[in-house]
Amino acid sequence: MNEMNNNSITGKITHVLELQSGDSRKRPGEKWYKQEYVLETFSEWPRQVCFQLWGEDRIKQANIQMDDVVTVQFELSSREYNGRWYTNVDGRFVTKGMPEQNNAPGYGQPQPGYGQQPNFGPQAPASNSMPQTDNQFGQSQESDDLPF
Repeated sequence: MNEMNNNSITGKITHVLELQSGDSRKRPGEKWYKQEYVLETFSEWPRQVCFQLWGEDRIKQANIQMDDVVTVQFELSSREYNGRWYTNVDGRFVTKGMPEQNNAPGYGQPQPGYGQQPNFGPQAPASNSMPQTDNQFGQSQESDDLPF
């Protein structure tokens, strides 16, 4: 069972790092390719996330350029080296543009701006609000039947 489903993040590409390649140890004569990108989210407090794509075909197919808005489906993995832990964000699927608007907003998708209230539909009538009491917090009432 895969515990990490539907991990995705949306944002604008702010850095396209240098393409890396090398010779495969597992398959002599073959080369590996890795491209890293930095994405900045659209949240109220934008975050920068560096993710990587592996494989020449996947890198060419994604064709990610500076200032592109992308949604990346990813997997996280961590490894230990010399007593320190390092985490990778491995991109699996890249879609250009904003995700479908009928989905609930996820991490990295535009949120209402600072000081703005989200629109959750029609306002509930005032009669559905919590009833008010005369009892102030911390004050006891004589008719209280609680055992403490």
